[in-house]
Amino acid sequence: MSYISHTGDDRKKMLDKIGMKSMEELFDPIPKELRLQNRLNIPVLSEMELLNELEQISNLNATELACFAGGGVYDHFIPAA
Repeated sequence: MSYISHTGDDRKKMLDKIGMKSMEELFDPIPKELRLQNRLNIPVLSEMELLNELEQISNLNATELACFAGGGVYDHFIPAA
């Protein structure tokens, strides 16, 4: 399923539901010094570009070591019934 961003109207409805007037009011309990002060430098990528980027990053973790995560669950063949 593709990601569909919330519209301004969607955000207003959600804020109304929880009794808030704005996003700023929603985040008021978080001290200003703990909030991000500038925008993140994140490139805008298509879904395909993002998946490719994440695959390249995950390939950096490739190893020949045995992984015992999963308590004995390993790649195996399950024949169709």
